[in-house]
Amino acid sequence: MKAHLVHHLGERIEFSYGGLLLFSYVYQQPAPPIEAPKPYFHPLCTLAGDTLTNHRPADHPWQRGLVVFFL
Repeated sequence: MKAHLVHHLGERIEFSYGGLLLFSYVYQQPAPPIEAPKPYFHPLCTLAGDTLTNHRPADHPWQRGLVVFFL
């Protein structure tokens, strides 16, 4: 199986393995300023194809996926 990395300049980086998208790292996207947009991972998937993250779930619509930040 092959690993594949695609950089969509100015938007996101996608990593696939064996034809399965394992994660997309979104570092720039249009968003209302009130949401204080931050980089995030979505989808984040297992090798079995299960998605581990949600994008804007009904009970937390401000959440976009896995956010990693440092203070």
